[in-house]
Amino acid sequence: MKMNEAVEMLTKAGVSENIRTLTIRKWIKEGKITSDDTNGYSLDHQTTELLQSSLREEKKEIIKQFQSKLKVQDEYIEGIKALHENSLKQREQLHQEISLLKKEKNDLQKEMNSLLTENIRLRNDLIKHKENSIHTNSTKAHEQKRETAPLQIRFPLQDYRDKLGLSKLSGKKEVMTAYKELLKISHPDHGGQLKSFQYIKADFDQFKKDFKGR
Repeated sequence: MKMNEAVEMLTKAGVSENIRTLTIRKWIKEGKITSDDTNGYSLDHQTTELLQSSLREEKKEIIKQFQSKLKVQDEYIEGIKALHENSLKQREQLHQEISLLKKEKNDLQKEMNSLLTENIRLRNDLIKHKENSIHTNSTKAHEQKRETAPLQIRFPLQDYRDKLGLSKLSGKKEVMTAYKELLKISHPDHGGQLKSFQYIKADFDQFKKDFKGR
């Protein structure tokens, strides 16, 4: 092996310039590097074999280190993949739970609208029943007086409070707010039923008519 080839091999092996120079000088002193008038300096066969063997071992070590790094990177990539797959599963489960909750909310809203509608209907039936009782128990004199000046029956505010489940302290403003909220949630555009919306709307219109100007 020629001198320049030996230097190149030492350089590839990562030997610094200072150590490389000292090594070459040492080999010259030990006679491992011989001089040839035609070919210049060259290493003897034994030193060449040792150098090449050392480089092979070093290359093997480098390859081993690279393989170890690749293994760590592969494990990291597999971990990321597993985490991503788990995240997708969790996201899918979350979407399913949200859909289920939305369905339950819609069902509860429909049930509430139905109950409110039924409550208003029952209250109206009760008011009609009271109204019929008043007509039945009225005296003839009272009936004659009503013929000349028709009595306009006004529903008490408490009847509307009872329909809406409000407290006895609630005023017309609270009743009106409650009706508007019912109309909003029972509207077909918000998942409500048209029949319930129409029923509540009619009752609200009656409330405004009964208490107009009061």
